[in-house]
Amino acid sequence: IPFQSGAPSCNVELELDCETIDGGECTPIQQVSSVCNFRPYYFDFIFSGGVCTNSVNDQPYPKYFTCNDYGDITEATTVFIIVQGAKSNEMYFAGYVSKGSFFTVGNGDMVDSDTNVFIYEFEGGSTLQVLSFHSSCNKPLALEDIYGGITIAGFSDDKETISSKINPPEYKFTYKI
Repeated sequence: IPFQSGAPSCNVELELDCETIDGGECTPIQQVSSVCNFRPYYFDFIFSGGVCTNSVNDQPYPKYFTCNDYGDITEATTVFIIVQGAKSNEMYFAGYVSKGSFFTVGNGDMVDSDTNVFIYEFEGGSTLQVLSFHSSCNKPLALEDIYGGITIAGFSDDKETISSKINPPEYKFTYKI
């Protein structure tokens, strides 16, 4: 409503406090690009536990992205994941991951242009899912892309440039009027 001269006015004093859910200091969240435009050295993933048909990404199937389900990955709470370079067979990650948990992939040098992911019930157990995606970032790749049972949560290059926006800090605001 536009201010009208002669209208009564009201002054309000507002005190605003902010802290993170765990009691830490509030810091501004920096807006980052969600599109990978450099050759990654590392990826951060979340084991989301989805089936291949629920993949959401812009990489053409099957030219740059493939995915095959071999078991019921949706019921798995903890799995054994192996991630390796498709050309070099370099091991980037091997370990147990719980559904909803983050895991970091890479060895401090540029990842292969294609990356293979093997998801098992447990180490040495039955295969649940095998997928491959183009990981050099010269094909579409962005935060929150879903490739079968994993979701991209971040990536970094040799300058430690990290891009991530999944699960930003939660803030608790209190106010007094």
